[in-house]
Amino acid sequence: MNTYDTTFGNNSAANALPEERARFIRKTYLHLAGAILAFVGLEAFLFASGAAQTIAATMLGGRFSWFIVLALFMGVSMLASWWANSQTSKAMQYLGLGLYVVAEAVIFVPMMFIAAYYGGGGVVREARS
Repeated sequence: MNTYDTTFGNNSAANALPEERARFIRKTYLHLAGAILAFVGLEAFLFASGAAQTIAATMLGGRFSWFIVLALFMGVSMLASWWANSQTSKAMQYLGLGLYVVAEAVIFVPMMFIAAYYGGGGVVREARS
């Protein structure tokens, strides 16, 4: 069995009964919504606590800083993907998803910090509208 196959019982989710397929799709989008909410919450926490400024300064500070950040992000992403594709336990899969959400939140900090710095404090709130 390919590790990237999405299975539902012994059959592929695509070949499942419509009710089972609908349940699978519902669970998938609920997990996506949870990951997005966790990302937004983590970003809000980082900016509210002042940690975003420190993270952005560290990432944007040196000549090779961004290269190091991208290399670390690639490594963390590979680890998170490996955990998320784990067939051993659901806890490991959730740990992989959580690790990836944290990595994404950290890598987005400098972009959002620059947008807030050059666009004014309300640019992120205005982007929602």
